Amino acid sequence: MQKLDEVTEFDIENGNFEILKNKKINPNQLISKKDYQNIIINIRDFMLENHIFFDELNRKDFRKKCDKLIKANVQHNIIDTQLDCRLLLTSLKQGHVGIDDIFFTKILPIYIEKIDSKYYILACERENKELLGNEILEINDIKIDKVINVLQKYIYGENKNFSEYITCRFINCYDLLLREGMASGNKVKLKLNNNGRIIQKNIEIIDNKSILLSDIKVYDKYLTIKDNTELQKNINEIYNEILYPLNSIYDYEKLYYIERKKDSLVIRYNSCSENDKYDIEKFANQISNFMYSYKPKNIIIDLRINGGGNNALYLGILKKIKFYQMIHSNTSIKLLIGQSTYSSGGDAANLTIKKLNNVEIIGKGSGFPVNRTSGNYKLCYVGGIYSFIKYCQDIYEFDYGIIDVFKHNYKNYNYSENMMTPDFYAEQSFSDYMIGNDPAMNYALRDEGESSLFDKIKGFLCSKN
Repeated sequence: MQKLDEVTEFDIENGNFEILKNKKINPNQLISKKDYQNIIINIRDFMLENHIFFDELNRKDFRKKCDKLIKANVQHNIIDTQLDCRLLLTSLKQGHVGIDDIFFTKILPIYIEKIDSKYYILACERENKELLGNEILEINDIKIDKVINVLQKYIYGENKNFSEYITCRFINCYDLLLREGMASGNKVKLKLNNNGRIIQKNIEIIDNKSILLSDIKVYDKYLTIKDNTELQKNINEIYNEILYPLNSIYDYEKLYYIERKKDSLVIRYNSCSENDKYDIEKFANQISNFMYSYKPKNIIIDLRINGGGNNALYLGILKKIKFYQMIHSNTSIKLLIGQSTYSSGGDAANLTIKKLNNVEIIGKGSGFPVNRTSGNYKLCYVGGIYSFIKYCQDIYEFDYGIIDVFKHNYKNYNYSENMMTPDFYAEQSFSDYMIGNDPAMNYALRDEGESSLFDKIKGFLCSKN
């Protein structure tokens, strides 16, 4: 085990750190019982010493699970061991904590996405292109909801919304289906709904017998892996048939941008990050210039595809909006969230409702938590499984008791499901997805007259006096 922020050029040059230079790995390579035990022991001891757990019960449970694996008298290979380690870390339910990459030995060549409570095939091989747009009902006679629910335990996340969203991306990892007894052999039977017609389809599994790891290099004493596997490239080549909507409601290529719609300013804040092309200070000034030039009646902040980044970047945007709202007190704020709103994207959502007035939340239940989460994650490398582990050194508790009750809407916090819920639920149907219709944005742009959330609250309070 090696903390990556402690690795130096000296360590690399003197062989104190394993260098992977175009190293080929066979995920089915067997690991001795002693090596397996050492991997689990090292992870256990490292996490107990360096990671901050939610509580003592969390810590004891983790130790107990590690000790159980150490005592197990079972033969393991690299991929089995990596998946055991994934389960250990994701069982903590501490958000960022876990292993990002999964090694595949077999690939189920479909990509699915959940749209309006149903699962649809949006990408596949060319020879199976007739599958595109079909609703998937079952895999090997097991209902798709059950398949997703079983596989979620391998995916990190504090709530079901986020882990479900990520699990859909890993449905192509056939090794998980094999491990959970939901598949066997090299064919999978799919039960599909094709425009109301129920059909069965058998598709071939693709073997991925070896994985190629590229160079590890040090930048500013932080060690990163570059193109850590050709596997993703192989998967992307498999998906040579993709179902594209006629119109997309987002410009995924842009980190953030603004739009003018009717009498509203739409802020598409897709990522809490910067690069050579995107500067947050310039963007905040662009927002400010627009507000004072056009005096929008509504400001719509769209965080639905914001998966995180640097949470400090949003403060500059928030400050500009707050100053504008102090002058134009009738300005409505529409906050759009969804299940892929996560990490710093969730921080942006929380700050919006804490700092601004007259906020209405629209969309779906959030991927980010409302109870507590781990942050300030760091990386360590586990040599035996060629994997990077994320561990955290901070815990963030959300103390809503210090917030002004008048402008803070507590009904938006679902503590049992650990998510933020909207005032108005709006989600695309599959038809909406295909034509680029956006029910959440349509609702945010509606003409309210004098029936805005602010006016309703104000009217309610006045009627009580």
